[in-house]
Amino acid sequence: RGNGPTTTSPLWREDGARRTLTRRRLITGAILGTSVLLSGALVAKRFFGTNGTVLDESRYSRAEGPYEGEPLFRAFDKTLRCWGLYAASGTLACSLASSRPCGALREGLVALYDDLSQQWGYVVPYGSQDQYAWAILPRFAQAKRFSEGLAPAQDPTSKLWGYLDQTGAWAIAAQFGEAEPFSGGVAAVRQPDGPQLWGAIDPAGDWAFQPTYAALGSRSADGLAAAQEETGAWGVVDNAGQWTCAPRFAQLRQVASGLAPARTATEDLWGFVDATGTWVLEPRFADARPYCQPTSWSTPSTQEPRAAVQDAATLLWHFIDESGTLAHNTKPRFAKLGDLFDGLAPAQASLEDDVVVFDESEPDVRAEDAGYRYGYVDATGSWQMRRLTELTNTAIEPAAI
Repeated sequence: RGNGPTTTSPLWREDGARRTLTRRRLITGAILGTSVLLSGALVAKRFFGTNGTVLDESRYSRAEGPYEGEPLFRAFDKTLRCWGLYAASGTLACSLASSRPCGALREGLVALYDDLSQQWGYVVPYGSQDQYAWAILPRFAQAKRFSEGLAPAQDPTSKLWGYLDQTGAWAIAAQFGEAEPFSGGVAAVRQPDGPQLWGAIDPAGDWAFQPTYAALGSRSADGLAAAQEETGAWGVVDNAGQWTCAPRFAQLRQVASGLAPARTATEDLWGFVDATGTWVLEPRFADARPYCQPTSWSTPSTQEPRAAVQDAATLLWHFIDESGTLAHNTKPRFAKLGDLFDGLAPAQASLEDDVVVFDESEPDVRAEDAGYRYGYVDATGSWQMRRLTELTNTAIEPAAI
């Protein structure tokens, strides 16, 4: 427990030059650096020098504020060989020169690895200008997304985790062995020593309930979380950390819309259980992700929660509604499918996909001619990201607990 210092980094300069990167400059640099391109691993260092230890203060300035434009989605551009943020149409809004995948845009900020300093910070995009600026300087060993005004970050010296506010100050001092984003007013954190068990803290850094679990998921809107006891079995706990479902499952994932994906040890299949552990959808899927509300700035044709599941027979992915029915009578057709956020989910086309939409200037091409391409789909399974010829990865993260 305990709050950290409230001072900001001494390297922030109010009069410093804003660090920006335009697509034109990136393309120019890529052309000049073709002869030394090594799988895109040194993108940022080509532009900003090879010194990976000394920070150049003139490169950084405080950002003007959180990005307030349309939602942006991250993907890797195989032509530019860098990560970027894209509008739902597939238009590049912001190129991010980094050798590592950027974070997702959350609460106006994006976690970004800086190759020069070899540390993580947070940038704010200026979508229409194809630019970004550092809002929180890169000075952390690791950094995760913002949620409910705070973000977990790892101190590079102590290797302990704490929580930052949007000025970059420690709102909760670095003191945990590991830390997850806030959800429902609490955050799951792990003890730094001893049995290294997980508990939950509030925004003041006080224990919401003590660390007694081998693993602990994020809290749902109705105050429930998946938890693992030290024996290895999984169950569901409430706001006070009390079991609402005794631990008896081989694995549980994030509780959402009152349901949690659950896996049995005997069948090795996934289904969905309620807070008491009662099967609502019997285990019949090869894999399953949590239910998500598809509401967004661009409202799809349905407001019902959707879950991405993997068909056991074909091993292809699709969306289901809360009854377990295939959404919009579609067939399993995605090689990979992620969680819905801001109305879209990252996806990878498969050979069983229908028609994969490419750039509007090109004719539609069937998936067997295109190979396996990445993009984003809405809650109906319709492709929304229209630059699949150029995007090769959309950072489909492991399902959350």
